[in-house]
Amino acid sequence: MEVHIRKVRDLEEDLEAILEAVAWRDVIGKGDRVLIKPNLCTFPLAPGVTTDPALLRCLVGIIGERGEVCVGETNTEGRKAGRLEADLGCELIDLSEAEGIEVRAGRAAFHIPRLALDYKVINVPVLKTHSFTTFTLGIKNLFGLVQEREKSRYHYAIDDVLLAILGEVRPALNILDAIHAMDGIGPITGRVRRTDLLMASRDVVAMDMAICALAGLDYRRVEHIRRAAERYHTVPELLGQGVGLDLEIPRLCRADMLGAYLQRNDLTRRVLMSPGVYSVARRTKILLRHFVG
Repeated sequence: MEVHIRKVRDLEEDLEAILEAVAWRDVIGKGDRVLIKPNLCTFPLAPGVTTDPALLRCLVGIIGERGEVCVGETNTEGRKAGRLEADLGCELIDLSEAEGIEVRAGRAAFHIPRLALDYKVINVPVLKTHSFTTFTLGIKNLFGLVQEREKSRYHYAIDDVLLAILGEVRPALNILDAIHAMDGIGPITGRVRRTDLLMASRDVVAMDMAICALAGLDYRRVEHIRRAAERYHTVPELLGQGVGLDLEIPRLCRADMLGAYLQRNDLTRRVLMSPGVYSVARRTKILLRHFVG
């Protein structure tokens, strides 16, 4: 499956060019309802941490000439989607408040918005490393469709959850915001650098595999990407300007791994997720990340 990469010199022109390269009109028909799913994991919005609002405005302008476009995001522990203030060129929908459907992944049961199944989805992640899942790219960005605010309650089954969401929602297009990239202890507090790149593919698995290759990382080291590649028999074909990505790949955070291990037991998971314990456990985990990794 084709994955295109392009150096950004003029954002609007280069976005139009990379969309043309993936023949976007073949998958977004006239009058289609389109849901753009960025990564707006925290507020205020910041380069390399969240999807660039300028990129979203350009994308809304291009796609909006053909379909009915909205941007959607769910609530997180760090912010409420309904309170985000950003000029994105269209309505920002609070996906946590939208009608949901239940999805099951082993013992985990959660809800995602029905809009993600009824609309054509354009997935717009950021190029970031992650202290728990190694990378947070296209597949991991779909974790943001989980409507519950405390998404970390599903970290014990993160790979199963991601594969279950991917089984329900296959984005029509995937645009990677690599105008800025984060490495090190991501996805919030890592090192941000300007890289001036865009990547695009119709296949989210192929895009994630290609990014691993550019970073010199065997995609099989990222469990959810490995499992998705095996399930869908994906073989990426990287096209465009040749570049490499010099990224510091973090070692997996022992604090996050301990939390996920404790969550695997039904009893300890219920205790950890109780209101009084959860906030303390979350603050403790953040401290442990800095002191023990």
